[in-house]
Amino acid sequence: MAEKRPQWNRLSQGELERQRARLRAKARQLAERLKQRERALGQGGAADRGLRQMREHIDGMEQAALALHHRARSRGG
Repeated sequence: MAEKRPQWNRLSQGELERQRARLRAKARQLAERLKQRERALGQGGAADRGLRQMREHIDGMEQAALALHHRARSRGG
């Protein structure tokens, strides 16, 4: 289930960076679980729908973390 993104325009620079750090940590954890599942499934796992969705989710989390970073930097002046 996707998490709702907080109203970024209402967050301070420090809070934006904290949100980014949390999001990156979650993405790293999910990426590690993905690697474990890929190893467990072997070659046949490459086309697995669940793994593909997990990769897309990780990519979205990384993009959101990058957006938070840019927003925080723009606030920092």
